[in-house]
Amino acid sequence: MDSLNNNDINFIERFLFAFKTLGGNELGFIDYEYFKQILQQENSAEAKEILNLVTAENHVKDKKLDFISLCSSVLSVKTIFNKAIENGKVVIQSPQINTRTFTRSKGSTQIIDVQNNKTEPNLPSEKGFRNYLKGMLFNVNGDLLSYRYQLEILENTVVEIFAAAISNKGEITPSIPVEVLIFQDGKTKTFITSSTFLNDDGYCTIKFALKKGKYILIPILLKWNAIGKSNSFDSLNLESLIHVEEESNITLTPACESSLKMIFDCIDLDENGLLNQSEFDYFIRHTSGETAAEEWVTIEDNFKMENQQLTFEGFLELYRMVLQTDPSDVMNMLQHMGMNESLELENALPFRLVVKSSLGKFNLIPLPVSSYKEVSEKVLKKLAVEQGVSTKIKNMNDLFLFNHHLPYRATIVVQNQSHSKLKIRLDCSRSTNCESHCGNLDFTVEVLPRTSMIGHHLFPVDLTQDWIVDCIESLVKCT
Repeated sequence: MDSLNNNDINFIERFLFAFKTLGGNELGFIDYEYFKQILQQENSAEAKEILNLVTAENHVKDKKLDFISLCSSVLSVKTIFNKAIENGKVVIQSPQINTRTFTRSKGSTQIIDVQNNKTEPNLPSEKGFRNYLKGMLFNVNGDLLSYRYQLEILENTVVEIFAAAISNKGEITPSIPVEVLIFQDGKTKTFITSSTFLNDDGYCTIKFALKKGKYILIPILLKWNAIGKSNSFDSLNLESLIHVEEESNITLTPACESSLKMIFDCIDLDENGLLNQSEFDYFIRHTSGETAAEEWVTIEDNFKMENQQLTFEGFLELYRMVLQTDPSDVMNMLQHMGMNESLELENALPFRLVVKSSLGKFNLIPLPVSSYKEVSEKVLKKLAVEQGVSTKIKNMNDLFLFNHHLPYRATIVVQNQSHSKLKIRLDCSRSTNCESHCGNLDFTVEVLPRTSMIGHHLFPVDLTQDWIVDCIESLVKCT
């Protein structure tokens, strides 16, 4: 096989995605009983034909299905795939590609075709089991935080996980991709996979086979320049929040009431228009570092409730009282919730998380806000090194550049295996339709000995247009 055209490459991406979705291992095999269960539920003539072919051509060995050989038979892909065994692993030979310049075409990597339900809320819609929750990403004094979620799979199944940034009106914002890292819940928190595709509706998404058990979902925002613009509260004063009337009665200013409504909507994770005890507790934990177990009893007794949940009217009355007794507490809350001095949501980003399964039931539970910066950097560096394209920098045997490209992001990692600290200039200014999380396409990183460091997360400026990453690396003398 001398070369691959665009259709071939797209088909290979689809093939690998299907194999990964069905839980394939590195030897090219998947569990046959699980595969058969999925096809039997399809109950179609094509599914029966495939199962008959599996038996007739003996594609199963030791209860494991040789997925690659089956696809070769079913799809006649022997002209596309060249199966080889290298170090005990199945590899797919690829053509010679110039790894310095990568191109991603618009729409060429759409794997999951999900119809969008245009009713409120704006969610992917298919038959089966589905749950969705809202969340927030925060930039607090340079630290990056988000809500986390526990996904409990009640039986082995294939799940689809979607995440998207949303505006204050609940509209999808595809230009700011929100990825999801998936870990197995437990002491070690083993990394499983991440949402690696961007569908037509603006959701970062992954379709994956998960076994019965508990998993942790961590939404992350890598486009850091999208939030964290200002943390200044110098011009915000008490008069911006309240009006003092006769007999020391106070009313909230329209700007204050509007900001509290925005915050209420953001922490209403199940989007039912009310705050339950967990939602309120997570909010208080994030803004004050304390739990709200004792406060909740007081709230139930003194503020307007509905179905044992706090209404927005009750939330307003609560903060009207707090502004009378401890206005600094409200200032701190506003700042932790990402508000700027103009009472606009500038240092936080709402998102929506959706989980679907057509086969098995599951539970989706929100968890408190926590930092994700360290864990995301560790995982994304690992993915870039393991899955990215590597090149030597200046032909040095101990200095490597890794390029890991997804449909909506490209990550460039420098790995310094030497015993000296090195500075590397990563000039991506020749790229087309690209922007960097650094805020500058020409950026220099300082990499300590025996470590790796992320140089750029690159994104298309306009998702509807083609984008090209062109990175030129060079050594910079350390002073």
